[in-house]
Parts: sequence; structure tokens; C-alpha cells
Amino acid sequence: GFLLSFLAVPITLIGRSFAGWIIALLPLALTIYFGSYIQQIQDGDVISVSYQWVPSLDISLSFYLDGLSLLFALIIAGVGTLVVIYASGYLAKDDQLHRFYVYILVFMASMLGVVLANNLITLFVAICWMLNMLSP
Repeated sequence: GFLLSFLAVPITLIGRSFAGWIIALLPLALTIYFGSYIQQIQDGDVISVSYQWVPSLDISLSFYLDGLSLLFALIIAGVGTLVVIYASGYLAKDDQLHRFYVYILVFMASMLGVVLANNLITLFVAICWMLNMLSP
């Protein structure tokens, strides 16, 4: 979400009429990706992934997927897909449409970070991204 938010402005400037559909592919892909874990979670599995962030201090970004976090991840990505598609038509004539796409993608990525966080560092980073996005 954060990476695509950097591309939202050029995509919107190049093809304003179809930019929303292109940008909606990311949340749609995330919905399908998280949906692929439904059977594993129903079988009682829990998925945990950790990425070393500051190895010298043993700080990592850890993500955890269980039934509740899967439900919220599907809601965030699914509703995000629908919002981006709807906004592409509703805000088609707005001059700041590219800003909306950036904000919605960063917000969705931050919300997924909050929902999937497995430690306080990851939760803190996700909340800081969200608060930074909301500040003027």
C-alpha cells in the first residue's frame, strides 16, 4: 500500500479515467491473498511472520494472522477496493483525486499494520504512519 501510494500520483496524471481501476487492483489482490488463508485459519493454524528491522538491537516487525485479524484484514482490503472503485467515478472531476488515492492507500496499509501487528513496535509504527497521514 505504501509503495503503490507513491505511484498513485503518476498513474492518476497519466490516465485519469482508468486510474481508480488500476489502483483498486492492489486492495483487490490483498483481499484475494488474505482470502487464501481462510482454510488454514479454519483448520486452527496461526500464521506469524517476522522481518528484522534493526538487527543490532534485535528489533523486528512482526505480523500475526489468526481468525480475528483475518476477518478485519478482509474487511479493510475488501471495503478499500470498493471505496477506490466508487471514488474513481464519484470524484472523477476533482482536481485532487490523486491525493485521495494516496491517503486511502496509506490509511489502508496503516490499518492492516494495526490489525496484523504481533508486537508493540509494529503496532507503534503502524499507528505513527496513520497519525502522520492524518496530521495537516
